[in-house]
Amino acid sequence: MASLHRVVSRTLFAAIVGVVALPSPAGAKVVREGPHLFTVSDPTAVQLLDYAKTGRLSLLAVGRLDEDLHIQDPQPDGTYRHRRLAVGGTSPHAIVGADLNGDGNMDVLIANNETGDFAVYMGKGNGEFEKPSYVHAYGGYDPHGPISLVACDMDGDNIPDVALALNMDSEIAFFKGRGDSTFEEPHAIPTGQSPHAVIAGDFFGNGRLDLAVACLRTSSVFLHENLGNGVYGPPVVVQTGGEPRMITAADFNRDGRLDLAVTNVNDQTVAVVENLGGGKFKSVVVGYEPGPSTASRRGTSTATATPTSWRRTSADINCFP
Repeated sequence: MASLHRVVSRTLFAAIVGVVALPSPAGAKVVREGPHLFTVSDPTAVQLLDYAKTGRLSLLAVGRLDEDLHIQDPQPDGTYRHRRLAVGGTSPHAIVGADLNGDGNMDVLIANNETGDFAVYMGKGNGEFEKPSYVHAYGGYDPHGPISLVACDMDGDNIPDVALALNMDSEIAFFKGRGDSTFEEPHAIPTGQSPHAVIAGDFFGNGRLDLAVACLRTSSVFLHENLGNGVYGPPVVVQTGGEPRMITAADFNRDGRLDLAVTNVNDQTVAVVENLGGGKFKSVVVGYEPGPSTASRRGTSTATATPTSWRRTSADINCFP
């Protein structure tokens, strides 16, 4: 449990051998592997994907002020190749990968916060992408504030769909996938005020992918049960502490149910929510530096976090054969 404090770092990093993130004097973040450096200006998201089908994970990153997709590809000789692709939108905040058209190639989606869309890069399977297309929330160019997204089959038709957290609208926009990299017009899933992160998982034990949403202004997580066919029920609300910004899921206590870990910006804490089954959840002790947060006064032990936590990921990306 104590190792959960790793989820709170704002610095762009992967907790793996050979890749380290360092703050630069100007406030950008520099990732170094041996003598190699690349800079991401105000990083907001990092993802690890084998989009080139090499058996090795590439590191993809975006920065709020940078507006480029940075790709760090591992090479067979143990070095890395760095390249940049223009995102096209403004203030990119999240990256996910999914095979949108069933061709066996990994595609990449990026949520652009200020332009109110998400970019779709269709993978060619050889490490290259088609020119990106853009999907706007509700068909317009009103920003709406897309800040997080998840892409997976949420309605049971074996085609990836997209759930997009709209920070300015206090809702999740659900885009049903057509299987050809395009989507039907979205419908809204009302959630808490200022949703900042959304993830999918079977939190209710129904065999379907439910949604968990960290809502900044309500200081809570909203869990929406998947009722089938892209329909989500009213939320179960769990208080987590001041201004939750990041959320991740895993079976922390090995009881066969997905639990949640959430970083709270205002409290500078991490709260862990135990899944009790049957749609019931409660806060549990993390066992690391209990602090005087709202969550701890309710009996939850919390962990010290970086004041402005964003997102994290970790994996073995130097797994050269």
